[in-house]
This record gives sequence, C-alpha cells and structure tokens, in this order.
Amino acid sequence: MRIYALSPLDSKLQTWSRRLKIPLAYSPNTLNKIIAITDGHPDDTVMLILTHKLDGEKVVGALKTRFTMIGGIKSILKIMPEQFKQIEAILFTLDQNTKDLSELWEEIVDTFKQNSTLLEMLTLDGSNRVRVFKCRVVREFSALVVINGLNYDYTRHTIEDHLIEALKKVDEESVKNALNSSRNDPKAAWRNLTRNEEFYREIFKRLLNMSIGELKRIFPQHILSLQHFMKI
Repeated sequence: MRIYALSPLDSKLQTWSRRLKIPLAYSPNTLNKIIAITDGHPDDTVMLILTHKLDGEKVVGALKTRFTMIGGIKSILKIMPEQFKQIEAILFTLDQNTKDLSELWEEIVDTFKQNSTLLEMLTLDGSNRVRVFKCRVVREFSALVVINGLNYDYTRHTIEDHLIEALKKVDEESVKNALNSSRNDPKAAWRNLTRNEEFYREIFKRLLNMSIGELKRIFPQHILSLQHFMKI
C-alpha cells in the first residue's frame, strides 16, 4: 500500500518518507480507505514502513486525528457525513496506555454505539488487540481498531512496546538497562535510548529491511489488521 497524506497529518510523515525513501502517493483518483493515527509520532512512521512492506499499488489515505485515543475515533465518526462519505474502511491505531485492555474495548464499543449504527463486531484470528466493527453513518463501512502494545509486564502499553522489541535485536543489554531505569515504561525507555539522532534513524532503517515474518513477530496485530484491511 502507498500512503496519501491527508490534513491534519503533521510534517513528520513527509520527513520520514524522504529519509527512508518511501514515496508517498499524490492525488489519487479515488480514495475509499484511510488510516487514522490517534497518537502521532512515531506511530505514523511505523505505519509508513508497514504499509510499504506489504507492497501493492493500492493507495490509502492517512491522517493524524485532532484528539488522541478514543477521542480520535469519535472525532472521525463525527465528521464522516461531511468529509468521508465515500470511505469504505478505516483503520484506527491507538495506544492502550495504562488502561485495562478489556475496559478499553468496552469504551471503544460504546464510542461506536454512540456515534454510529453498530451492525456487527468481529475479532481477527483470536487477537485481543484487533477488532473489526461493521457500522453505518452515512453508508456502511468497516472500522478496524488496532490497540498498540505487547503482552509484557510494562507499566503502560504503547507503540514503543514494539519499537523496544525491535531494539532488543540491536542491543539487548542497553534495552534491559533502559527498561530498568524507567521502571518498565517502554515509552520512557525508548525516549532515553533514541536521544542520538543517528541511532534513531538506524532503528527505522532496520525495520524497513526486515522480512514480513520478522515484522509480524514485532508488530503482530498491525500486520494482521493491515492484511485484512487490504482485502476489504
């Protein structure tokens, strides 16, 4: 898939597109799928890499929602009648953060019920971090929700769970020390480990060079949801 950047996506996606030499799409004739990133960077760069690795010429829109987490889902559902009438599928990514996973899913389900007609809800391959919602606002559409995080004993779960996992392949000892000093907070550990700009860039380049199999071990729910997203 190739990404077409939609406003209000910030400039970081264009920056990393140039750095990683992943071309963005421009002015597609039709656009019926979008990826809505509710937590900004580095989530946007991760999705840029994963969509590129899954290949194909299908163009999907991508945007950073004005509000984070569940607020991002709600904001998109609210503006669908005016701005996204033609959309057939949306993929939302959001952090679990410190919330209990089951409670977060309850809040997400309530958000769809309150802001759309919820027709059906499905899980994918038993994953507890991906669900598909069949909804209607102006028209029927599918909404895939992907919750960032791995099932490790961290103080919170974010996209950095996955990036930390990738970092272990580079310097496992430094990752272990960073997690210890941050009290098992992967976001803080990632921030400490990537203060060096060159090191920061190198990690994303390594992700770009990984096989789909390797990426699936690090980003299982993201690969699963994107593969389903491509088929809708």
